[in-house]
Amino acid sequence: MFPISIRARAVGFVYSLSRISAMFAAFVIARCLKEFGVNGVFVFISGAMIVVIRAIAILGPKTRNVATQHFAKS
Repeated sequence: MFPISIRARAVGFVYSLSRISAMFAAFVIARCLKEFGVNGVFVFISGAMIVVIRAIAILGPKTRNVATQHFAKS
């Protein structure tokens, strides 16, 4: 759906952002565990997943019935 140069930058950006957020997530999860216990951590992680699912559903490109492009050399 997107040109290779855009995909390459996006993958690099998302990977970098995921590494930074993973660093902070450990502290947030530890705090949730201390304050709310195991159930609090479960609720926090489940809530974060729901936020991501909704963001992709709302902001992501529509791909239903879109053919993929294959660039094969013949």
